[in-house]
Amino acid sequence: MSLSIDTLVEGVEIASFAHSGSYYLTALKNGQIIVQGNYGYEEYPISFREYWENLFRDGKRPELLGYALSDSGFLGETLYCIASDSWARNPVQLIDSPLREDNESLLVWLYSQKMEIGRVIKNVVVVENFISDLERLLKKNIEIRQRNQIREENEAYRRSKESEM
Repeated sequence: MSLSIDTLVEGVEIASFAHSGSYYLTALKNGQIIVQGNYGYEEYPISFREYWENLFRDGKRPELLGYALSDSGFLGETLYCIASDSWARNPVQLIDSPLREDNESLLVWLYSQKMEIGRVIKNVVVVENFISDLERLLKKNIEIRQRNQIREENEAYRRSKESEM
């Protein structure tokens, strides 16, 4: 699924699409492609942490493809960076894998920065929704990890009982 990211430049939006190990970005103005780029799955969460650190430290607006992002665009793409729509929307029972390490690290770090997020993003409702989404993703990731751990322990127990026979 593609995500549309709002920028601070009138008429410019960025389409973001995650597929086959990369996030593909396309800046569009009036439906015409201006610039394109891509980030690897490991690289994108690291870049987003840097964007957040710069915003916290210097107030520097995050940019993608050279365009400053709106608050809603930045928060939406941060969530998409952490957990693609397919991971975020599916019930826990249908997902076998927790978030990748870099994504999980960004999620946990951002959640720990709740107060800072509220300081730099002035729209209280947008911040509350963002924090709520972070909490939901954290809970889901923990549930998947716990379910996988229980499955592994049950499998190890079953194998040990079979070897006793």
